[in-house]
Amino acid sequence: MTTTNAPHLGALTHCLLRLGFRQEVAETIGRLLCEGLWNYQQDDLLAMLASCEKAQGEEMGTAGFDELVANIHLRTVRAHATVFYHSLRRLGFKERDAAKFARYFGRNLKNANCDTLKVLLLEAPAPPAEVK
Repeated sequence: MTTTNAPHLGALTHCLLRLGFRQEVAETIGRLLCEGLWNYQQDDLLAMLASCEKAQGEEMGTAGFDELVANIHLRTVRAHATVFYHSLRRLGFKERDAAKFARYFGRNLKNANCDTLKVLLLEAPAPPAEVK
């Protein structure tokens, strides 16, 4: 779709590292997003990632999912977004952030890129559980 924008790739990788992804996974996901999204979409994604934080402890509720993912009309987009949402929650994203990213990825990436990203997110190790 686009050529890789080196500053965007670096920024995406940095944001993913900050959220707890391993270096090689962050770089692979960053490259996929840079190649699969237009420049303005990469800008939007970077703005979203800058405000994203890891959930502190166990977060309950599905308001973000119910509002942003469950009501997507296109079946394929909704199916991709649902897997993204659950993968991002498993990786420690806040509920609302996971829903926001799931909807964004499902709507903006081509099916092949969605499938690749789902595999990468499913294979990414979950953060260690907090010991109390």
